Amino acid sequence: MNTKLLEALRSLNPLEQNHFTDFVNSPYHNKRQRSVHCWQYFQNFAPDYDSNQISIQALGKHLFPTQSFKRQAVLDEISHLYRLIKSFWEAEGLQADPFLQRSLRLQQLSERGMNRLYSIERKAAQKLLAEKAPDLEEAYKYKLAWSTLDNEHFGRQQTRTVDTSLAQKLEAMDVYFLVLILRESCEASNRQHILNAQYQLPLLNPLLQLLRDPSHPYRQVPLINLYYHAYLSLQDEADETSYEALLKTLRKYRDQLSEIEKRSMYKFAQNFCIRQINSGQAGYHQRLFELFQEVLQEKIIYEEGKLSHTNFKNIVTIGLRVKAFDWVEHFLENQIRQVDLPFRENVYAYCRAALEVEIGQTQKAIRRLNSISHTDVHYQISARQLLFKIYYFDQDYEAALYTISAFRHFVQRNQELPKARKEYYTRYLNHCKALCLLQERWPAYSKPEAQMRRKKLQTKVESSAPLANRNWLLEELARFERSAARNAQPYLRNGSSS
Repeated sequence: MNTKLLEALRSLNPLEQNHFTDFVNSPYHNKRQRSVHCWQYFQNFAPDYDSNQISIQALGKHLFPTQSFKRQAVLDEISHLYRLIKSFWEAEGLQADPFLQRSLRLQQLSERGMNRLYSIERKAAQKLLAEKAPDLEEAYKYKLAWSTLDNEHFGRQQTRTVDTSLAQKLEAMDVYFLVLILRESCEASNRQHILNAQYQLPLLNPLLQLLRDPSHPYRQVPLINLYYHAYLSLQDEADETSYEALLKTLRKYRDQLSEIEKRSMYKFAQNFCIRQINSGQAGYHQRLFELFQEVLQEKIIYEEGKLSHTNFKNIVTIGLRVKAFDWVEHFLENQIRQVDLPFRENVYAYCRAALEVEIGQTQKAIRRLNSISHTDVHYQISARQLLFKIYYFDQDYEAALYTISAFRHFVQRNQELPKARKEYYTRYLNHCKALCLLQERWPAYSKPEAQMRRKKLQTKVESSAPLANRNWLLEELARFERSAARNAQPYLRNGSSS
């Protein structure tokens, strides 16, 4: 069975399936009647299109009822149906993009020498761009595309009059590619922080030098100005000034951006706060929490009315860090229905347990963590991390060490986790074990020995390769140091840091 066809069919939502039926039945798009029958057969297996239930022999009998089974003939019909799906996607994409439609129409009018109609359609296209107010990057893209068509159209007329189309094309080209270079440079910088990847950006420094002047004409282009500040905020030397400049510019142009661009820009601001937090600037917990509140209030964080389970979890996590327990409680109960159903139960169970830990209901949290689906590896990992912290803060060291051991076996045996990710969590568990033993044995150590062991573990945590929950480990070790300064045993809190 053609697995590409089945994968394509599974991707069709109910409305698209209806549209595809119309497409297949249209003689303009499909002149092969057997493809109609082929699609009718496959519709019986929607929406799963399980290959174990679909029989090539049965399909052959459906397509060729009076002929003997010929496997290749059936496979040819399957391949043709897959080609029809690809053509259908192209037609749907064109139907959904009025600006691409205008581009193709303008190109046809120009090539057919229909100058008067070209002029009329060109004005209508410009009006459409202004009325529909697409995201700024798309606007720049089509300004370049249409000014290019204008320049080509002028060349076809072979007149010797003065024309501005080339100048407009050059200006549109500068703006569009400046936006692209800055946007991708932001992404490259982001990945350098997260993945330690390295990228060559030879054009970037001259462009940054050009844009340093706030009065430069290109700095007046909203998306160039935004990406310029976003890039500066992503650099290692970025400070409070960079962050405030990004937020000020973002709020100024926010209403002109598409939903995708708004989310991207706020993500840059959030990443700045996260890096400051990871470097020990605890005050940025509140800044990050306020950013999440802003994107919730402005409905920027939602995609088609839905809230991703990862964003939901991150919002709860930072809410707990700033001790906004009542706010988190309200958010949990009122926003969980915005999370897609497949993730809803697990993310609610984890987040609810995290809140219960913070307010001292640890036994309730443990029972709730046990309800998390064993098929979801990522929430299983989050649950085990939280479970360790519960036992650690309750001074149940035997249970904490057992949890670490079980966590280690889970990571090593899980087939979904790549090798690098297994090493990532294994390093974390090694440090958790050392931290737990240090906490348990602290009273037995002399003050110099205790400090020596704490500093040794801190050095290992700081110098370790990519490490899960590094910030939390360092916070715990800092607490040891503060306790030693008071000549007291490390105190334990009611609850954990998330």
